[in-house]
Amino acid sequence: DCRPPHRSGRPPLLASPPPARSRENPSAPVSAEILGPTRTDDQQAADSSGDSLAAETADPGPPPTPPQRTSSHAGRNPPPARPPPPRLNGAGAAADKRPRPVSIAGPGADAPAADSAETPPAPRPATKMGAGMSQIFEDSPLKINAVAKWTNPAGCDLVFVGANEGLYYMSLDQLHDPTMVLLVRQRCLWLFVYRGILVSLSGRHPQLYRHDLAQLFPADAKSKLTHQLTHQLTHRTDPPHPASSRAGLPCGWPTTRRQRRSPAPKGCMRVSAAKHPETAERWLACALPQSVLLLQWDNARRTFLEFKSLPCPDLPQPLLTFELLIRSGFKLPFVCVGVLRGRSDACVRFRLLDLNKLDGQIELSPNDETALDEEVEVTSVTQLDLNHVLVCYRNMARVFHMDTGLVRSRTGNRLGTLSFEFTIESVQCLDDSLLCFYKHGFQAKSFLGGEVVQDVEDRAHVYRFVGFAGQNPVMERRPADDPMASCDLMLIIGHVSA
Repeated sequence: DCRPPHRSGRPPLLASPPPARSRENPSAPVSAEILGPTRTDDQQAADSSGDSLAAETADPGPPPTPPQRTSSHAGRNPPPARPPPPRLNGAGAAADKRPRPVSIAGPGADAPAADSAETPPAPRPATKMGAGMSQIFEDSPLKINAVAKWTNPAGCDLVFVGANEGLYYMSLDQLHDPTMVLLVRQRCLWLFVYRGILVSLSGRHPQLYRHDLAQLFPADAKSKLTHQLTHQLTHRTDPPHPASSRAGLPCGWPTTRRQRRSPAPKGCMRVSAAKHPETAERWLACALPQSVLLLQWDNARRTFLEFKSLPCPDLPQPLLTFELLIRSGFKLPFVCVGVLRGRSDACVRFRLLDLNKLDGQIELSPNDETALDEEVEVTSVTQLDLNHVLVCYRNMARVFHMDTGLVRSRTGNRLGTLSFEFTIESVQCLDDSLLCFYKHGFQAKSFLGGEVVQDVEDRAHVYRFVGFAGQNPVMERRPADDPMASCDLMLIIGHVSA
């Protein structure tokens, strides 16, 4: 039984019967087939059923009627067809039970009314930002690791949820009856959407997969998919020849003899993506046990291809920090794998892996012989521009200059340090304020004067930040007295123009 586990005695909640697996390769995940450099007979046989699997993914249709049993008793009626399984909807029970919309917002945001007897309203202080939380899914039994959002050509917003139980998706245009649909039956740890391509870190031994959303969700729902829905990311040893780029080829097909295809490495621990503001190139880095793999976006093939693999045996274990940093004048990014305390709290040194070199050595920047070099347990490292990096740890958020490691404000009228009364779990940096998420809600402070511009606190629930759906953060919500209960998914809205 591949349905997600349920809690509190409630039935498994599946939106539709999951597509059947291939008979030739029953262990292959649905719509996430592993592609390697050579195709064995078993793999080719499994690929031959890709059209039927894709058609079932686009339009599953009614469940098949089980075959009739033969019997020696004449006139006996055949057994009735099995009913379809229940759906994974926001009600947490039967599919016909629709949830009530619940929203927690400040006075500056319009929120639907909630039943005070079931969900007590959270404090709503006077704020200037007007952000709030809107419930998009109720009573989810999933263990969520990541989220992402994609808007299809028709303008429908789809939210992808990566969980231990698999990769799911739901539509934000159907919040009156929210439903999660199982897309891939394997653990998903990380998600990233770029130009209609969904990159996921999935599997028991995590590796990168590529999902073409235009083929997975075609404009014509009745059309059949003629190509693989998901391809494993391929490798590239040399940059592609400019004259070899051809439009219309399926992503992953080699176009030159230099092109070498090999299976994506397994055992990936962390992934980070960044865009170079000077060259407009999109990079994606993967942390492996003994090396770092750098991939570059290829517009012709619409995928990330391997650009460089750098051995790095000195990666910290466990690897808690892994972020790409772009520096002016360098083609390739740097990888930040840690932050150390300098001479004081107002000074730090970064553990950097320079991908422009070949030695794979982790260096400390900037050079300071008087630094204390005490490891800082950071919760977030975010690059603001080519010169400034936002580092959050404990209840502090500080902006450091990348070259000097000192606290510096980006402009003269902005603060370089913001302190909070809670432990920061994650942040979102806005134009003139910083939005911080913590155990009982979120709070925003202005960089201009340090004043609180948004404060949503709910002591009756425990919240956990799970990722960004576009520009909107997503948090889990559970009762404070039952942290193991099923969670509600809350979307932060009203704080950005999008």
